[in-house]
Amino acid sequence: MEIDDDDDGPHHVVYVQRGMVNDTATFCSEVMGAERRSRESSQSNVIVMQLKYGSYIEIVEYNTNTKKACLTVMVDDVELSLGLARFRGAEMVGDVRGKILDPFGNQWMLVSSNQQSSSTKYKLFGFFYGLLRGVFRIWMDINTAVGAVVTTAIAGICLGYWLELSVMKDLERFLSLKLGHNLLGLPRWLIGFVFRIFRR
Repeated sequence: MEIDDDDDGPHHVVYVQRGMVNDTATFCSEVMGAERRSRESSQSNVIVMQLKYGSYIEIVEYNTNTKKACLTVMVDDVELSLGLARFRGAEMVGDVRGKILDPFGNQWMLVSSNQQSSSTKYKLFGFFYGLLRGVFRIWMDINTAVGAVVTTAIAGICLGYWLELSVMKDLERFLSLKLGHNLLGLPRWLIGFVFRIFRR
């Protein structure tokens, strides 16, 4: 594969989850212990990332021009242009928007990342809403101080779990992309500070 630093040509952005394999071509990164291997097919220019060790890979840029092939990925918040060995800070790709590749039979189906995240949040909201309704009914049946304490504790656990799953990850990812890793602990510190105030 010929690698050129020129970024002219069409680009598209996709998100690729760990472990995906395509029979047209495979390119394994040499990041976090993974072996670097490339197999290019004459029938297609599709390149799919596969990582042995690591949490995720995002394809940031892929130039489809075969004479000027350039693949830029993000591996654990580090942007890497494969073949050029060019590293840049994660804050430079904070506004990357793309699609998620999901397996659908023997083919790949493109799903909007915004739709997927919204669906997950709605499911979480429905789960916690139903749980809190059930706990509230138990509280009304018991109608004791013990029931009130137990209900409050369960509601606090549910709220903390929802913050951890839905809000904190999005906020931490935004801070890591836009402001760097030094502010990753800021949201947790603020929430803990607010809880300390209400405890008093």
